[in-house]
Amino acid sequence: MEIFINILTAALTLGVCALLVGLAIALLHNDEKKETADVAAQEEVKLRAFVKCNGKDCEKKYTYADVEDCAIANLLAAGPDSCGFSCMGLGSCVNICPEKAISVEDGIAVVSEEKCTGCGACVDICPRGIIELVPEDKKFRVKCSGHKPGERVETRCENGCIGCGTCVNTCEYEAVKFENNLAAIDYEKCRDCGACANLCPKEIITAPKKEKVEEPFDESEYFSLETAEEN
Repeated sequence: MEIFINILTAALTLGVCALLVGLAIALLHNDEKKETADVAAQEEVKLRAFVKCNGKDCEKKYTYADVEDCAIANLLAAGPDSCGFSCMGLGSCVNICPEKAISVEDGIAVVSEEKCTGCGACVDICPRGIIELVPEDKKFRVKCSGHKPGERVETRCENGCIGCGTCVNTCEYEAVKFENNLAAIDYEKCRDCGACANLCPKEIITAPKKEKVEEPFDESEYFSLETAEEN
C-alpha cells in the first residue's frame, strides 16, 4: 500500500510539474508574440523630421559675417535672433541630411517629407533642439518651440505661441496640452480633426505642405492641338 501511495504521489508531482512547465511555455510564447506585435506596430509608424519654428519674421539682434554653422552662432551671444527658441537658418541640418531633404526658406529650415527618412541626424545636430521626429500620418503639428509667456513672445516674434489656450479648450479628444507656456499635441490621442488649427489665432498649428508634382509634358497632345489650330 505504501508503495502504491508513493507511486501515486510521484505521478501527481510529475503531473503538476508538467502543468507548470506547460503554463510557463505558454506565457513565454504569448510574451514573444506580444513583443513581436509591438515591434511590428512601431515599424509601421513612419517618423519624419519636423522644424518647430514659424518665426520667419522674428526680430534680429545681430548679423554674423562668415558664420555658417548653427552651433557656432548659438555660442556667439546666444544666436542672431531675439527669440532663443527660433531656427537660426544657417543650415547645419541642411548640410548633415543624407537625403538632402532639408532646405532653408525665408530663414527657416523646411523638411521635405517626401525625401525625409526619419534618420534623426538633423535632430541631433540642432543646437536649440527645435527639430523633432513626429509620426508621418499625423497632419497637425505645433510650429513653435518658445517657452516664454505670451506677452514676451509677441514682442519678439509675430508667429509664436502666445499660450491663449484656445487649442486646448477646442480639442474634444483632449489631445492638446499646455506645457511650459507652449501648446503640445499628444499624437496618440490626436484624430487630425483640425479644430485646433482652425482656431489658432497665430496659425502655428498647421499641416505639412505637400510638394507640387509637375505632370510630364505630353508631346502627342501638343501636336494634336497644333494640328487642330492649323485646320
